[in-house]
Amino acid sequence: MQLSNQSLYKRFVYQNVKNALDELNAEDKGRYYICNCPECDEHEAFIYKNNTNFIQCNRENHCGERMLLQFHEKQHTHPTMERIEKSYPSLSEDQKEALIWSMRVFSFAKKGLQSEAMDNGYRGLSKDNVRQHVIDLQNKEVVEHFFKKQEFC
Repeated sequence: MQLSNQSLYKRFVYQNVKNALDELNAEDKGRYYICNCPECDEHEAFIYKNNTNFIQCNRENHCGERMLLQFHEKQHTHPTMERIEKSYPSLSEDQKEALIWSMRVFSFAKKGLQSEAMDNGYRGLSKDNVRQHVIDLQNKEVVEHFFKKQEFC
């Protein structure tokens, strides 16, 4: 265990994610793991699967520590790639990369593109709600770039 000057969080170093999950007695709970807290050793800490570098004890009134997990080995696959491989096992590597790129573009489009239609809400829905679920692809350059970049089979 090391304390970092850069952060207020304690850091715990493991060889890789699998070793950390094994050592912390992690149980898969869907979007997160429930595991032993490295600080108080109670089985009430959680690690979200989309951020395996952060662990927090759920015992806020007793422990409540927040810690960083570091790994010597880099993860070879991105969590999105793992989901795609499980959901679409028959896709080629190029198709998987294209799907990931598309997901990034759509995520950017939801948050980053300005749209008069979306900024005023849509059919009585609030602007914030619309931004989470609707993408306005009226920008001709964005759509052209998207289709030029993607070559679907």
